[in-house]
Amino acid sequence: MLRILALCWLCLTAFAVIGQERPVLQTDEAVAAWREDLITLAERMEAAHPNLYWRYPPEQFQAAFAALDAELPYLTDLQIQLGLIRIGALIDGHSGVPPFQDALGYHLFPLQLYLFPEGLYVIDADEAYTEYIGARVVQIGGVSTDEALTRITPLVNRDNQHSLDFGLPFFAIMPEVLYGLGISPALDQPGYVLELPDGEQVTLNPSMQTFDEYTAWHPTNFAIGLRPREAPISLQHTDENFWYTYLEDSHTLYVQYNNAYFQTASGISIMRFADDVEAFLDQTTPERVVLDLRFNLGGDINTYRRLLTLFATHPTINRPGRFFIIIGRYTFSAGVVFLTELEQQTDAMLYVGEPTGDSTRIYASSRPIRLPNSGIEVYVSSSDDSRTTPDDQREWIAPDIPVAWTAADFFAGRDAALEAILGYEG
Repeated sequence: MLRILALCWLCLTAFAVIGQERPVLQTDEAVAAWREDLITLAERMEAAHPNLYWRYPPEQFQAAFAALDAELPYLTDLQIQLGLIRIGALIDGHSGVPPFQDALGYHLFPLQLYLFPEGLYVIDADEAYTEYIGARVVQIGGVSTDEALTRITPLVNRDNQHSLDFGLPFFAIMPEVLYGLGISPALDQPGYVLELPDGEQVTLNPSMQTFDEYTAWHPTNFAIGLRPREAPISLQHTDENFWYTYLEDSHTLYVQYNNAYFQTASGISIMRFADDVEAFLDQTTPERVVLDLRFNLGGDINTYRRLLTLFATHPTINRPGRFFIIIGRYTFSAGVVFLTELEQQTDAMLYVGEPTGDSTRIYASSRPIRLPNSGIEVYVSSSDDSRTTPDDQREWIAPDIPVAWTAADFFAGRDAALEAILGYEG
């Protein structure tokens, strides 16, 4: 018998007496249908994943399945759905339950939040709510922001603490999540208490949007990444897959690689892009080269070979103390695979910024498991895309020069990581 099932259903007897005095919210037929979905998921996820227990032991999965099964009669459909999302989040950062699939159809509030060292802030908003950009979120529903994020944490699929940091703000704008967890009293009443830059506090209950409505005004990287801004220069073209410029004042070649895709929106292939960068280097000898991977959430690991070769072999790039790579929580998936391959071919670079959002062990190529009764699809990684040695068990790639991205810097249009590089004298 599969390891998940071996103990999972034995645990059910231990939970059977729990909550006998609670109101029953599901019919016997509904409980049986949900239970069949759980059994299907337990059977198929273990078969699909190349290393399901890479982070948590079988017993943790068994306990999660058993606990949800025992609670089925006493939960609403929404609460059961969140239970499935919680199980999916145990797997890895590429696995989980997409909340905007047809079987769920969750919504979003028209804000983008970001977790800075100073707290959770509104960094973007749909047109009707732009006056709240720059506000700090001090409360959600009836609880503090810290308490709300603590409750949301088990739902966020991630590979480490830093991918949790970029996932938490996204889940914190889902009405179904806030209501289902008891954070907000109603779907349309999130009760965001915002502290404005002048210290005034206001309560905001914005209108809900569908995923399509949300991405109509915030199309960048599935509504997680950062939309272009005028300043700093590193945020001017976050909607472009890759681009470069020469900072003449500091004699710095700045290259930003935002997605592991084959071409830019204008149709320039990554091979042509690498050729253009190489031609520039052959004509100019910059004092330093900066490769910015902070916003590279991944893509196709089969697309970047030419660019990897350029950065690994060009003598103008690979000079100790002159080659810098900026990393951060959005450096994920293929972005980290690219990094680990580059590490194997050169030791000249210095990492600057914040830790990556992915570990060096990367499970990806997620495939859906469709549950037979609810129709919910749970995506489970099907491949090991790691490009590192078996003994490399880093939970993230850490910066050599740590530079936190603060709210003060972000809203002032400053890039402290790039400034640290330009001032580096090591």
